[in-house]
Amino acid sequence: MPVTVTANLTDISTVETMTGWSSGSTFGSSGTGLISGDGVFKQGTDSASEKISKNNSLWIQHIGTAQDMSAADTHLYWWLLTAIRPNMTAMEIRIGDSSGNYTGWNPATFALWDGSWKCFVQDLAATPDTSSGTIDLTDIVTLGVLYSTIGSNFRAIENCWVDACRFGTGLTATGTSFSLKDIADDDELVGNKYGILENKGGVIFSQGRITIGSGATTTTLVSDNEVLAFLDGAVSPTLYELNFVGTGNVSDIKDLTLRSDGTTDNARFYLDASDPDADVTIDGLACTRAGLIDFASTSDIQNFTFNNCQQIDPSTGIFKYGTVKNYIGTTGAIIWPSDDTNISDIKFTICDNDIEYASGSDATPSLVNIIHDDNAGDYDINNTSGGIITLVLSGTSNGNSYQGSTVTFSNPKLFKFTLNPSVTSYEWRLYEVTTLGSLVGAVEKDGEEVASADNQTYNYTYSADQPIAIQIIHNSGDYIEAVEYFTLKNSDQDITINLQIDENN
Repeated sequence: MPVTVTANLTDISTVETMTGWSSGSTFGSSGTGLISGDGVFKQGTDSASEKISKNNSLWIQHIGTAQDMSAADTHLYWWLLTAIRPNMTAMEIRIGDSSGNYTGWNPATFALWDGSWKCFVQDLAATPDTSSGTIDLTDIVTLGVLYSTIGSNFRAIENCWVDACRFGTGLTATGTSFSLKDIADDDELVGNKYGILENKGGVIFSQGRITIGSGATTTTLVSDNEVLAFLDGAVSPTLYELNFVGTGNVSDIKDLTLRSDGTTDNARFYLDASDPDADVTIDGLACTRAGLIDFASTSDIQNFTFNNCQQIDPSTGIFKYGTVKNYIGTTGAIIWPSDDTNISDIKFTICDNDIEYASGSDATPSLVNIIHDDNAGDYDINNTSGGIITLVLSGTSNGNSYQGSTVTFSNPKLFKFTLNPSVTSYEWRLYEVTTLGSLVGAVEKDGEEVASADNQTYNYTYSADQPIAIQIIHNSGDYIEAVEYFTLKNSDQDITINLQIDENN
């Protein structure tokens, strides 16, 4: 599909020539032996290779013009390969400035690396494992990787390669009727190999920020049954995003699976569809281990499951038919919108606080089919607004617990009965009873001596199921006195009471 992918990356070198490349025993030194990859490459048409001997350590480095790597969330992306991974005992990636200061990191993913081509990603603002002086991230001139075989014995031939190295944040995609797979396919073109997206068996793995849309540029993402997973790694906790922006953006998504791999908060991603200029529709969303989640007034999000995520802000767009479970946070799994017309039909499971009612939430809140699990120690509402609120519950809504400022739950329901045949001039009574089928201990709640209509309505506020009895006495004596038993439930009822003719009258 016609997609245009812009890499939000700056090339340090794509290693098509050996310019700037060298090797040596000390970081930043000029050594010998570094040669062309001789047909072994990941990106473009060439790489650089080196022969590392047994029981030794060697730096492969690039020295070039100063680069500013100080921008927020800047990460290094570097393709590396080795034929001696079982013989390697250590690895370090290092950057240095023109004054000789440096910082270095021992990649955690080294332990899992099999030696095949891998795009290593490193957060340049992360705490280093080695350092010297105070590095100036606006003046980076040297990049190096240390391959160490200390304590290992083997026959040495060309055994380590380096290819394209870049720094930045991720990819931006625009175009017509493209999918997430199309973006990944563009990334994996041999002339690109950005190292951000990789399609493995239909699962698209990401180690960068993905932006859909750019201003007024036509952007129509059409995604159907795709899976996007953000890899756990040495990344900033604010790097990962799936971001929808731009007036030209019309994204139509069906059955999307989003997830964060691993267990660290660094791998959580920000699902940001908060730009009201973007038109984002998602029908079917399974989202696991996200960070914050923001939608816009123009969003249409239906049939969803959010699991182990941080707070969701639905804005005033359509947000209904879903489940929120295992919320990670304390204020509330969902922050209630300023206008709740478009939010309904949501089930909460195992969340410390289900809904945060804040100062900007709807002034006359109504919860439609909002179901809470009533798990011990959890609260349905966290009222952080600082004011007293009344929540009107309707449909299957069952809210009853809160913390913070006072919350009153109003659950108005209606019980209506109609007589058959249609008669008037009868006496009726409605009693709350303790047991269906018995008037013992009955408490009268409503009634009328002489009714002028064949139907009656009883309004009540639901808190729990309540057995009732309806007594009908026809003043003319034409019908047998009737006592019928029902249960007031968390729903409106409209029933018919059939009268029996009194044959003895």
